[in-house]
Amino acid sequence: MAINQTGLTSAGRIPTYALCSAERWGMRFALLLMLLLMSTLSPQAKTTLSQAEGSDMEDVPKSMSTQEQEQLFPFFEAALAWASGTRSFDDIVEQFGKPKKYDTPGVNTVDYTYFLGNNVSIKFMFDRLYPVDGQPSIKTALIDIDSLTTTDIPKESYEVRLNLHRVVRGESIDGVRVERGSYFAPRGVLIGGDPDIVDFVYRQPLRPDSPYDVYVTLTYRGEYQHDGPEFRSLQNPRDLRSIEIDRVYLRPEELEQRRLAPSTLSPLTSPPHPPPPRPSATSPPPSTRARSE
Repeated sequence: MAINQTGLTSAGRIPTYALCSAERWGMRFALLLMLLLMSTLSPQAKTTLSQAEGSDMEDVPKSMSTQEQEQLFPFFEAALAWASGTRSFDDIVEQFGKPKKYDTPGVNTVDYTYFLGNNVSIKFMFDRLYPVDGQPSIKTALIDIDSLTTTDIPKESYEVRLNLHRVVRGESIDGVRVERGSYFAPRGVLIGGDPDIVDFVYRQPLRPDSPYDVYVTLTYRGEYQHDGPEFRSLQNPRDLRSIEIDRVYLRPEELEQRRLAPSTLSPLTSPPHPPPPRPSATSPPPSTRARSE
């Protein structure tokens, strides 16, 4: 028997309706089967299926409100003081409450994390490998903003409020060591990855006998216009992506270099006073984002 072949209707006319191929009949059968299945699902299952189908529509960037953006600053200020040694972690907990602890065997850090809604996490990281007085040492504070949340925070607002010092390649750090890092680092272009991503690096002024340096990296998303080497299109972005604060302990040879050098004070240091406890293990390697010699 011929299927789907053109023939005359009972009225003796050529049909004008669309012919249906075997493939189309299969699709219609599958659709009918799905509708029958949906009719047997519970209301909860139908809701879940509908949410899954619409999930792709929800992956649209949303702007962080002014109030939400303002909530970042107290954490930034506290984390910077914690890394610099002027506030203890007990002070942090007293101010913000008890964080969620992540202490995974085999992982080199113990992390304590706060969450602001569903789009911001604030992580305080302690290093197991280089303990101080038998306890994991201060390593990094990281404020991370979800990729689907955009911000409008110029870096200058933090620079003024926290007196952040832009690193300058070749400047003196403590009267002995010289800065090798750079303030402006369009790493997405220079080392690969997203070309719109750019870092701005700062160093916290500390006393000249500090056994560590503290660096702050503000990571932004801009709109790269292929305008190197100045990269003017990335100089003033406003979409803050993360804030990373690193405590970098000096290597033994750097401490010895300072000890043997004549007593001098860098313009970016404070008068000396008794230093904090030093790591009981070999000092970790310098930060990969900012290095000194």
